[in-house]
Amino acid sequence: MSSAPSLALRSLLTGVLRETGLLSPLQRISGATSPVRAMAVAAASKRLPDTTLLVVVPTDAEIDALCGDISFFLSVLEGSAATVVERQVLPFPSTQVDPYRGFQPHLRVASARARVLHALATNTARVVVASAAALLTKLPEPASILLSSCEIKPGIDIDPHELANRLVLGGYEPADPVDAHGEFTRRGGIFDVFPAGEELPIRIEFIGDTVESIRRFDPGTQRSVETLDRFGIVPVRELSPGQTRLPSNLFHFLRTRDAQVWISEPTDVEKHIKGAWEQIATAYADAVERTKGPEPPQPTDLLVTEDEIAAEIATAVVVEELSLTESGTGNRELGSAELSAQPTATFHGRIPDWVNDVKSAQANGDHVVFVAGSRGRAERTVELLKDYDVRAVMASDSGDVIRDAVIVAEGWLSKGFRLRISIEQPQPPIPKPQALLLYAESDVFDEERRKTGAG
Repeated sequence: MSSAPSLALRSLLTGVLRETGLLSPLQRISGATSPVRAMAVAAASKRLPDTTLLVVVPTDAEIDALCGDISFFLSVLEGSAATVVERQVLPFPSTQVDPYRGFQPHLRVASARARVLHALATNTARVVVASAAALLTKLPEPASILLSSCEIKPGIDIDPHELANRLVLGGYEPADPVDAHGEFTRRGGIFDVFPAGEELPIRIEFIGDTVESIRRFDPGTQRSVETLDRFGIVPVRELSPGQTRLPSNLFHFLRTRDAQVWISEPTDVEKHIKGAWEQIATAYADAVERTKGPEPPQPTDLLVTEDEIAAEIATAVVVEELSLTESGTGNRELGSAELSAQPTATFHGRIPDWVNDVKSAQANGDHVVFVAGSRGRAERTVELLKDYDVRAVMASDSGDVIRDAVIVAEGWLSKGFRLRISIEQPQPPIPKPQALLLYAESDVFDEERRKTGAG
């Protein structure tokens, strides 16, 4: 989803980040809910555009929401289309399989991991969100990832047979017709491939070894639906067939560039790493008992050890929800920011209750923002608030921050929050806003509308 950049919302968020200390280099951030952490990561990525940020969360279940939230805030702060930013903020889940059972990760998981490794190898990833367990898996060298990927554009010369070999190395399988992710086929001068993560397959037309055209096509009708001027084919699996020696890990991929590691809830991350190692020790013991032939590889042959991971994350930026002091405001030491943030209430379609919450926040001097999942929902929300005598403006139509108006933005956010900006002062010469109150669409409207996208 993309929308026009909002100067007002960008100005508002930049001011909030400055007041809370999140625009400065930090080593520890406390008192932050998950969306506030995403805003802090986005601020750091904007401040360090040539640095890759690796953000480690305790579980796989937290990855997608955090990626979405980071993408939203980064697109606002940089004035970029969400579709552009989403290609730079990538999820890196764990394989979610027992390596001693011989199972392959699900294609969706495998392709997400391979896409991250390719982005790191080509220096195109700005933020990678990984789970604790994802850090454990040993990986192939970056060069082997590049061998199984390529960029296709009209006019280049590439042997279709070589292209097929690269696809096989990257985990693609031959199939005719191509109607599922991870499949490819060649028929004369036509080469079809269905990359993971794409809604439609790609058709490459050759004249000899020269690429004549690239199109997306409907696998049901075989009709072209879009012409492309280039397309990058990346692996759907990180391991090539028969590849067993894995000398690298995720941290090795970061060492060829400027990189910074962030740890969300370090105690929980350490607990999940320890738990994953306990599970693998049990799986190894079971595999030894089952095996009648040669003994299976040791866990340390397959996984990065706890001590190795601890050494890699020792200097990471730490982000925690628990505030270190009761007040939860202000910077307590150099390189730290202590915030006061709470999740918004959930209204489940009770619009009068939400409007009362908005009016109370405005009376308190808070800035209020609502993030709608679509342009239509945003426009309807502006009209709805007007019906309740609450002034609201579309973020894309507003060039300046309007203190007494709700800013309605288009985007995706997992959950809203109230972030305190300033502490109360007796008779300040210029009244300061007390907080940023930001609502996500899912905080306000009922479950049925969220699932169906209905208005």
